[in-house]
Amino acid sequence: MKKNLKMSKRVATAGTKTESKTESIKIKNLGSAVVRRFCFVRFEVQVPFGYEKVYLCGNTRNLGEWNATKAVQMRQVGDYFVVRKRFPLGAQVEFKALVERNWGCVEKGIFFEEIGNNVLTAEKGLVYTWHVPTFNDEHFL
Repeated sequence: MKKNLKMSKRVATAGTKTESKTESIKIKNLGSAVVRRFCFVRFEVQVPFGYEKVYLCGNTRNLGEWNATKAVQMRQVGDYFVVRKRFPLGAQVEFKALVERNWGCVEKGIFFEEIGNNVLTAEKGLVYTWHVPTFNDEHFL
């Protein structure tokens, strides 16, 4: 199925003002997502004192697709570790914090119990902040 779309573009030539032009183009409809919209999400995690590195791993490609060896390193800013990532608008993102790139060092509850994944829906300007009480990190204990 072909669809007509109108696109605006600005055209500037030497010595003239910028003017808007509208063009009609034909594109193939590739399903419901003809135009992909993206947004950035900022992740901020506060961890117990003494950790120098924190990683983020999750269900999306840019968070390693649950492969801990592909987890994204966060940078320390004050009392938090932060990272900013791009996602399709409305994407369901699940993730956990790690202190090493392996699942033996994943975030835990206050009594070292398993906890659920952090979950968000990506939207423009979202800042997701959370606190990790403990990690399952045997060489730090």
